[in-house]
Amino acid sequence: MKTAPSSSQQEKLIVFLVIAAGVFLRLTPHPWNVTPVLGLALFSGARLKTRLGVFMLLGTLFLSDLFLGADATLPFTWGSFLLVFILGKSLKNTEFGPRVFLTSLLGSSLFYLISNFGVFLVTPLYEKTWNGFLQCYLMAIPFFRNAAIGDTVYTLVFFGTYHLAARRLALRATSAA
Repeated sequence: MKTAPSSSQQEKLIVFLVIAAGVFLRLTPHPWNVTPVLGLALFSGARLKTRLGVFMLLGTLFLSDLFLGADATLPFTWGSFLLVFILGKSLKNTEFGPRVFLTSLLGSSLFYLISNFGVFLVTPLYEKTWNGFLQCYLMAIPFFRNAAIGDTVYTLVFFGTYHLAARRLALRATSAA
């Protein structure tokens, strides 16, 4: 007779599947900056214990960066995602809705500001002048547009799917009682 997997085993399987999906979606062809990582950071910040959420986020980044390559801006990008994870903690008791949407846009803005500061600071792409600083941010606007769209879509998918699944489970539990 087979026994059902324990809660811990199910949690580990879910974390593994989410990391695998995050890595896969980050590595498959997509428009520039349209990836699930920011949405994953917000969602895991809101719905997972801190240690597990950070592990899932860093695991996704580490494994996908093994294939994408690392550069000097990595501390800025990973740091941005960790800050977005912390921002996700503010959504802990939030249902799917406008607050999730607005927090996603705030997360995209944080990532844009921090990651492009890293590009300006540690790469030779821009002169280290006020004009170079402005040029760095101006040249990144098309990437920000794509990121904000992708971040919002993935965030709404993660939170919306969770909301629908929780509602469905609640209905099942009510009808079974």
